[in-house]
Amino acid sequence: MSDDLTELIGPYERWAHGTGAAYAFAGATVADSPFMAATAEWPAGTDPYAIAAGLANNGSLGSSSPAVLLPTLWSAAFDGAERVFCPAVLRTAEPVAGTGADRLRDLASACSQLKSEHAKRPAAQETGIRINSRIPRSAVHLGFHPDNITERYATCPSAPVPPAAIMAVIDDGIAFAHENLRNAAGATRVEFCWLQGAEADGIAEPTVLFGREYLSDAIDVLIQAHGHDEDLLYRRASPDRGVYAGATIDRLATHGAHVLDAAAGHRHGSKPSPSRPVPPAGDLDALRVIAVQLPAPATIETASFGKDAFILSAFHYIFDRADRIAERYLGKGAALPLIINFSYGFNGGPHHGGERLERALRSLIRRRVARGGATHLIMPAGNDFLSGLHGEITPDLLSGDGHGFAIPWRLQPNDRTSNYLEIWLPRGATPDHVFIRITDPVGHMVYDGPIESAGSSIRHVDLMPAGAPGQHPIGQVSVERYRTDDDKALWRFVIALAPTEPDNPTLPSSRSGTWTVRLGHLYRAVQHGPITCRIQRDINPFGYALGARQSYFDDPRDEAFDASGHRPLGDNPAGVFVRRFGTLNGLATHDAAAVVGGFVATSQTPALYSAAGHDPSLQSGPGRVHLSAASDASTALEGVLAAGTRSGGVVRMSGTSMAAPQIARATAIAYLSGMGRPSGSSQGDAGHDLVQLLDGQVCPVSQDAISRVRLGEALLISRNRTLYR
Repeated sequence: MSDDLTELIGPYERWAHGTGAAYAFAGATVADSPFMAATAEWPAGTDPYAIAAGLANNGSLGSSSPAVLLPTLWSAAFDGAERVFCPAVLRTAEPVAGTGADRLRDLASACSQLKSEHAKRPAAQETGIRINSRIPRSAVHLGFHPDNITERYATCPSAPVPPAAIMAVIDDGIAFAHENLRNAAGATRVEFCWLQGAEADGIAEPTVLFGREYLSDAIDVLIQAHGHDEDLLYRRASPDRGVYAGATIDRLATHGAHVLDAAAGHRHGSKPSPSRPVPPAGDLDALRVIAVQLPAPATIETASFGKDAFILSAFHYIFDRADRIAERYLGKGAALPLIINFSYGFNGGPHHGGERLERALRSLIRRRVARGGATHLIMPAGNDFLSGLHGEITPDLLSGDGHGFAIPWRLQPNDRTSNYLEIWLPRGATPDHVFIRITDPVGHMVYDGPIESAGSSIRHVDLMPAGAPGQHPIGQVSVERYRTDDDKALWRFVIALAPTEPDNPTLPSSRSGTWTVRLGHLYRAVQHGPITCRIQRDINPFGYALGARQSYFDDPRDEAFDASGHRPLGDNPAGVFVRRFGTLNGLATHDAAAVVGGFVATSQTPALYSAAGHDPSLQSGPGRVHLSAASDASTALEGVLAAGTRSGGVVRMSGTSMAAPQIARATAIAYLSGMGRPSGSSQGDAGHDLVQLLDGQVCPVSQDAISRVRLGEALLISRNRTLYR
């Protein structure tokens, strides 16, 4: 692949869709569909529709040449002074027999054409385009037009209670027909629901580019016809079986059903008590809901790649639909408070707000706030405080010979998924002269030497099994100049290793045990600051059984217990590689997100897993936990209660993903009760603004440093958790 095409394929994408595609789970490969989700980053003032039209006018659409299709886009996103972040669907030539590398080359060519079309525009500047994940052909509507929704929404009856706020949830396994999402009269409060992974067949005038959208009247028709049998209802409504593997809505509980209910669900059958009052049904009737169910691969792949286009499409869709709701009930140009609960995240990334998707979401939120729309993005802190997935190389850790450091990376046996390690150099440092030596658990060397960028922004090297150079690669090491802002970038190394037990037994595997990644000649790099190492999450998401087993840093100095024999609540001592502070969700380190930690309800102490920001002295700004809600009932009873996928069902789930929607719910209640500020959040510290908004529903956190960094400024007090009895 030529250098200009190589730069359009990131380290994760090259491994997952190219060199390591044989190790991927079903549904992640790109060889059987001409459609690929992608994201583009363009300078301010770029018109995505003009670029798409330019490609179509060149005869690209419908020919063997690439073309670009645009999903629902929030029009106001493109008239500001900030860079434009745009989701897209690339349509390439029909797949033919060939290797993963052949297909990857086709996709890179599609990215290249998209980039070239932008270069024709006046004052064209540097662009960034990356492929994400495939979209099955059966999920794509070639007849989609963004104006279709205008006529369709006009036929939808208005709600009997005008909305005072909008709750949006992006998740997996959305139980949109659940009785808790209905109003006092039994009609749904879900105004719009987009199932991104559903079949596209049988829709004459599609209102979304891929998947299916249900408006409130269609949901009510489903409830009236099949409400007595919700199994049948979801079979009729979400025919995504066969498009992607694993339709979790068929299960008794899903992550999304729990989160959506915790954020916006009525408690119709609950009775109030002095310790746990439940609002009457009418209190939430003024809360309209927008729900987006991500396609299965976006949930299955717990590392940071393959999902940006779907997530960014979801945000554009939510902002567009929120405008339509406000216009219907309040008039043109009006805005309703919008609360977005997004209980997803990952470990990788630069962790200072510069991750690509972070910058895209921040740009959208800032734009809506500037237009007078109160907007609150609420995200979980993450669950890896004690997982050993974050380490820092500081000058005191370097060895005397060659100024190096050996990273101990343990891969577990029987792991059926790939593992990823990111090594971030500090700002101002370059990879020049840094060498990498990678040895497997028995001491066999699989790589030894520098990885020079050779003047390019990215370079990849395949890792071959020791003693078997002719076999399939078992890994990949990449060096990349990762842009974190218009004119800023950081260098990173990304190492991918094959599963220790691949699904296909004919493929070579990575050995289980401790791999050693030795970095040499680091003296110059660490003068700019610590070198940050992060292992991506490799777990089985709720509802999916992939055979994933989490790798981790096997640092003998990582203290598993404190002096009293308890699991530690603070960081490791100085001079230890593994760090616990700095484990925050890598998608929630920007200043437009309110970050929610989890605590144990009975003790109000941090949940053991609840992640933390990097700097314990940081009292304001991004990159920290802002406030917390209960995520465990007690140390003996993990989790909190909310709805399952079927009406009447209640399940217990644990994690900061379950704390975040409680804060989202409290935010909605603040607006419904008239306490919310219509001006929206500021553009400096969205989390602090939210704490101020929730005054009266939260209580201050203890002033000790560990509590502040783990729990933030405030705790959601018990009477507003509205948990089940």
